[in-house]
Amino acid sequence: MENYNEFIKYFGKKKGGKFWKTITKDSLVPIGTIPSKDSLLKEIYSEVSESTYKPSKPRGYILIDKGGSIARLIPVFDIKDICVYFYCTKKVEGSITGNRVPNTYGGWSLGGELRKSEIRELKYISSSMREYEMPDGTILGFDESSEYSMTASFNPKAWKVNWLDFTGSIYTHSRTDMYGYVAELDIANFYDNISISALENKLKTTSADRYSINLLISFLKNWYDSTVFANDVYKGIPQDEVADCSRLIANFYLQDFDLEMFKLCDEYGAKYFRYADDQVILAQTEESLGEVIARASVMILKYGLCFNHRKTKIMDKGNFEEYFAFDWFLEKADKTSVDKAETKIDLEFYKSHKDKLRNTGVSVLLRILSLAPRDIDKAEVDILKGEIINKKFLSSPKLEVWQLEKLYSIICDEEKDELIQQLNDYALTLLHNRFHFILLQFFNNLKIDTKILKTRIEKLDTVFGLS
Repeated sequence: MENYNEFIKYFGKKKGGKFWKTITKDSLVPIGTIPSKDSLLKEIYSEVSESTYKPSKPRGYILIDKGGSIARLIPVFDIKDICVYFYCTKKVEGSITGNRVPNTYGGWSLGGELRKSEIRELKYISSSMREYEMPDGTILGFDESSEYSMTASFNPKAWKVNWLDFTGSIYTHSRTDMYGYVAELDIANFYDNISISALENKLKTTSADRYSINLLISFLKNWYDSTVFANDVYKGIPQDEVADCSRLIANFYLQDFDLEMFKLCDEYGAKYFRYADDQVILAQTEESLGEVIARASVMILKYGLCFNHRKTKIMDKGNFEEYFAFDWFLEKADKTSVDKAETKIDLEFYKSHKDKLRNTGVSVLLRILSLAPRDIDKAEVDILKGEIINKKFLSSPKLEVWQLEKLYSIICDEEKDELIQQLNDYALTLLHNRFHFILLQFFNNLKIDTKILKTRIEKLDTVFGLS
């Protein structure tokens, strides 16, 4: 292991960026006392170098409704453990970001090297298909990035930019005459099914840094709380609140599969795209697309993974472009606000198309909310309020503080107290605590008393056996 002065460089602004601010200021789960950075790093260095470090159980959990009341449990690590995980990932990232397959996104490194590869590719796509660009020369005007941006990410803008690149690249290719059919695939419980032993073997063939690999694998095998998670040290990596380290490792795990998929699609004259665990395949015919999917579903088994057949969607090109609402997002690309007349038209589009849109149009809805002026008519306010202030949306991972703040700003003063009461009522009935942590931030920003809300959060921890 390197000396202490070299060790602490990984947590400075040059190598670590906004790492320290993110883990101490941006967590949804409040931190009691923030430790001294220097003292904590000295403690970590001592434990790691003397091989006495052992992860503690997560300091909290965030519950998200996956649908049908099924909860996804997101661990929130202790600051010390996040530091160790980040350090291990930074140590090996140079070796695991060099084999990117074309048209795969979401695997940018913490240091940015993989992102450079993606930028070079997007420039090539742009120059070779200029006739499908916007009049100003850009195709990167889509905005469904709220689906993937992570509140506590070390670099939330990178999540957004990579999603725009992904959708922009798909859009450009789909506009050619080569492809008539499209499939959207999703890997079932991706993070939970990653084989730790296979990951370890792959890391050791890629990086010579055995010390960092052993520390990383030890962390991945021991981070869990045995009172909550099964003791299966050979399977699954944490889908933690910050997510950047796990994202990079998960992307590395898929690189061999990406290469196989790239070659398979090339065999059929098709195109393969991936963003995180979402995959899109463009094919010339419906028959060839079916063959690619069938072969891919067998091919992925050797990685210990499988596709979620309930989320597999096959479309012709026209339905696909409507599904992603490409034209609508392109029209909104450079706008920071619209007038109330345009908001009304946009909401009419949303209501009439939501059943045909990806994820029932939630990204369109949120884009409308972000652009809406404060003087929109009550009828449009009521539509926005009805779509946001309901059990399904409030329990979902789509909810963010800014949405509640924007809604609060556009309703009339006479309805503000009613909105707060509605949110308080939901707090006493909803079970998935991500909503409660979002509401806690919202109430704190408005200087509203949070005693009842905090009591509810504590009670939910007890109900779910998390305290």
